[in-house]
Amino acid sequence: MRGAPPCDNELVLYLLSKGANPLAVNRKGLTTVDMANGPEQKVQPFPETIALLEKLGAKNNHVCVSC
Repeated sequence: MRGAPPCDNELVLYLLSKGANPLAVNRKGLTTVDMANGPEQKVQPFPETIALLEKLGAKNNHVCVSC
């Protein structure tokens, strides 16, 4: 997503409360943690969100395009 605001853990928690799946994987095989881990060039990782999603059981493939 271009021009997206910084990741907000409150928003993540809200989406989870509405049924979002923290274990979801997209067609490219990226997990929710991968998406928080700098999914595009020039988008820095969101360490707090990575930790939250990992705590919820999401897999971290350590895929970081911007690193």
